[in-house]
Amino acid sequence: MTIKQTIGIKKIASLSLLLLFFLLSSSAVAKEWTIGVLALRGDASTQRHWQPLIDTLDQQIPTDSFLLLPLNLSEMKQAVADKRVDFLLTNPAQFVQLDSAYPLRWLLSLRSGYEPDNTTRNVIGSLILVRKDSAITSIHELVGKRVGAIAPDAFGGYLLGYKALREEGIDPEQDFTLRFSGFPADALLYLLRDGDINAAIIPVCLLENMDNEGLINIE
Repeated sequence: MTIKQTIGIKKIASLSLLLLFFLLSSSAVAKEWTIGVLALRGDASTQRHWQPLIDTLDQQIPTDSFLLLPLNLSEMKQAVADKRVDFLLTNPAQFVQLDSAYPLRWLLSLRSGYEPDNTTRNVIGSLILVRKDSAITSIHELVGKRVGAIAPDAFGGYLLGYKALREEGIDPEQDFTLRFSGFPADALLYLLRDGDINAAIIPVCLLENMDNEGLINIE
């Protein structure tokens, strides 16, 4: 998730119908279901983005109630360990990390509606950004510089960027002065804008999303 996911009514309905089938097949007793969501851009943004799913579930399954629980990476691991969530909405890497320690079952994959060049699907990626006025023009010039990322285990940001850098002979843990800002991911672009870091490893689409929302000036 460090991943842009755009959901239309049909996609929300499809997801809710799948959950409905699962719920009806597992229990006939009304209860409250907690849906944990990886909150890449913070609690408020996650709540706005996913609330239509909760509303649809409430409408289609009026006997039960549904609670959306935004979580950062460490909170999600703890919530799973404490059995405080019934469902998770997260990225594939996070599922693999959690599944290695806890008994989870993959129910559904959501296809992103973002197709920047009309040829790619399910876009998951990282961008390594510098300021427009920076003298840095290649990743090898980042050696010895301050580089920001969300977290060491953030998939759509640091981990994919880490892989690309290692393929170029760079070890971020040794060659960079790393600064992990945590969630929300927006903080990275503010740090870059203000010159607190020389470069930022961010999830693809974050820059455009924040510009579209008027939070930053992409120039």
